[in-house]
Amino acid sequence: MVAKSNEPRHFFTQEEYFALEHAGDGRYEYWDGDIVCMTGGSRAHGRIVGNVFYWLSAGLIGGACQAFTGDTAIKTPTVPPYRYPDTSVGCGDLKFENI
Repeated sequence: MVAKSNEPRHFFTQEEYFALEHAGDGRYEYWDGDIVCMTGGSRAHGRIVGNVFYWLSAGLIGGACQAFTGDTAIKTPTVPPYRYPDTSVGCGDLKFENI
């Protein structure tokens, strides 16, 4: 038996990652050439995320910032490129890529 760490690994390109994002209903993150499927959360997790998003949104009304749900991918230049945080906040002139 070959140890998993010794098995050859396929390096996925960002283009392959984007193709998967567009083709399926799942959510995926791209980590150093690996494509990782995001799992669903518990009911408690869903309630917490919903509450956090609600309070963030309410607190940002009228300002230069806005809250986003976990359906919005965030580009993170210092860590391989795209993440789906449970909720996020963006301020100012936001730029969106069509991934």
